[in-house]
Amino acid sequence: MDQSDAADQMNLIRTELHLSQSKRRFPRSRTLATIYSRAVNSRTKLSDLLETRFPWCWKEAEGIREVFEQYTQRKRAQNVLDCDDLLL
Repeated sequence: MDQSDAADQMNLIRTELHLSQSKRRFPRSRTLATIYSRAVNSRTKLSDLLETRFPWCWKEAEGIREVFEQYTQRKRAQNVLDCDDLLL
């Protein structure tokens, strides 16, 4: 999957979890893909990355974590790799 496919998949998950309709501003799919990629490639804990690089998203850490968990599960179930998997 390229980065656009990853963002589309995260947007789908985000919508299914009703996070796009929350009262607070939840990160968009491109932002989620960027955060995921940075966390994977730098091997940084999500909470640390959000605190230092994406502080405006810090309050949404649990929702972001859920999106990433489901995204990883779907990649495995579909036997696909994204660009970050290939780099690792």
